[in-house]
Amino acid sequence: MNPVLIDFGILQVRYYGLLYAISLYIAIIIVQREGRRHRLPLDDKQLSNFTLLIFLVSILGARLYYVLFNLDWYFRLGASWYEFLAVWHGGLAIHGGIIAGTIYIYFFAKKRKLSFLKIGDIIILPVMLGQAIGRIGNFMNGDAHGTPTDMAWGMIFPYGPASRQFPEIALHPVMLYESFLNFGAFFLLWFLRVKRFKPGFLSFLYIILYSVIRSFVSIFRADDLYLWSKLKNGSSGWFMATTPNLEWGIRAPHAISALGILLGIFFIVKFKLYQKQLSSTKTAFKPRLGKRNKAFKKNN
Repeated sequence: MNPVLIDFGILQVRYYGLLYAISLYIAIIIVQREGRRHRLPLDDKQLSNFTLLIFLVSILGARLYYVLFNLDWYFRLGASWYEFLAVWHGGLAIHGGIIAGTIYIYFFAKKRKLSFLKIGDIIILPVMLGQAIGRIGNFMNGDAHGTPTDMAWGMIFPYGPASRQFPEIALHPVMLYESFLNFGAFFLLWFLRVKRFKPGFLSFLYIILYSVIRSFVSIFRADDLYLWSKLKNGSSGWFMATTPNLEWGIRAPHAISALGILLGIFFIVKFKLYQKQLSSTKTAFKPRLGKRNKAFKKNN
């Protein structure tokens, strides 16, 4: 694995950035297509701009969330302001991106007088697909890595945070675990999108699906943050998953995912979002008449 696809010396093309660009391009196509299908009062250019802006807002939110939860590490490292922005070194927290993106969608829908839940149902499709593609970038970058394993599929990462933390040690390729599961969730959501469920069903189902996926994958993650944790020496606070002598603790992704699952189920059941809507336009079946039948009908 090498994070750099092409090196021109002064310019590098990295897998991480390339895969994000591909995800954005696909996202624009999906949002435009679904926007037309839902008959949103927005043209393709407006939908394209909306997708680009929510992409940028989500990236900023994901980075801010990651930095805030790792401020102690950055200060101990003596990192410059440049390192706080260096997303290509790893460090995008999906939960921060989801929060920032949701806030942007809310204000966008309110300004345009559109259905917040309907837009959410559209945008979660490219979000889920983008997460699946993005994890491949994490794999090439050697970040969002797993814990050591003696399984046959364990992998040694020559680059990135994984190699610095576990040099020459085989790790769980958790990026690929999550990528595979995210692709599966995307195809399920894509299949269900035409089933005419109430607005919001797909959005809350996405929250449930990703929460389950992340909870499973976090079992093997080496860089998760622990909440309400305690070390054997009596210290307590926020620690990384691989902190030595950790006595007990709850992983942050597990706590957030548990909340996401409960909220998703509550809203789907409470507001019966699983119910299907009747078509607003009912058209009776009218057989097409051939030329001879039309002439016969006219003469009679």
